[in-house]
Amino acid sequence: MSESPPSSQVPPEIPQQVPQKKHSILANLGFNIVIPTLILSKLSGENYLGPVFGVVVALAFPLLYGLRDYWMAHKPNFFSILGVINVLLTGSMSLLKLDPQYIAIKDAAIPSLLGLATLISIYTPYPLVRTFLFNDQVMQVTKVHEALERHNAVAKFEYHLTMASYMVAGSFFLSGVLNYILAN
Repeated sequence: MSESPPSSQVPPEIPQQVPQKKHSILANLGFNIVIPTLILSKLSGENYLGPVFGVVVALAFPLLYGLRDYWMAHKPNFFSILGVINVLLTGSMSLLKLDPQYIAIKDAAIPSLLGLATLISIYTPYPLVRTFLFNDQVMQVTKVHEALERHNAVAKFEYHLTMASYMVAGSFFLSGVLNYILAN
């Protein structure tokens, strides 16, 4: 009968990390993507904030959240960077009153780039699907890994994570195409 490792030890396949203050994935998406998008689409009209102040307010959310996250975790927040870029692109296009075709291209480019990043990440040590789903914020990684080892299913689990990465990348590409079609 094999003895299982004490619960304080992490299996060697999972690198031990310095504990950091965890933040909600929903808060991350909300402050960096959802709130700025709502401000730009609903509150930047002349009757509310106006186009210039609307861009400034929308930009404040991902910028301040990203700075706060950097101060706490000492590393850049991917979603904050994406949020700042999105607000700057959308805001500058609306302030310059560019042709809607450019906004359609921008709306298609962001999910397409995320799809490409997801595909590329499969071949790195840190695939995005694994990073976002198989982490201590979403599940108890150590217990899952121990159960996978007990049932001799680690390879099958890795295969399914890779297939999930392909599906996520495909959904980003589909989103890019649909965003382009809908924006035209």
